[in-house]
Amino acid sequence: MPAEFNNWAEGQPKESAVDTSDCVAMDRADGKWSDNLCNEKKEFICQRTASEAEYKYVDTEKLNWPDAQKSCRKWGGHLASIRSASE
Repeated sequence: MPAEFNNWAEGQPKESAVDTSDCVAMDRADGKWSDNLCNEKKEFICQRTASEAEYKYVDTEKLNWPDAQKSCRKWGGHLASIRSASE
């Protein structure tokens, strides 16, 4: 099921049959999304929700998607999901 909100950069996501990009990265300059290889190491944002959403931007280390998710889980959250323009 497609997400109701998206912020893809022009030409994204790529729709190539040989493209194996299963993850999404956000450009810090404009907030636009691009498809990305999950094993590519990037800075990341964790999110956890109690009564309000709390975010933690991790720029001290770059991790691939599975390792970033593990790091976020240790913090008590998960990799951030953007569901609206306000988020």
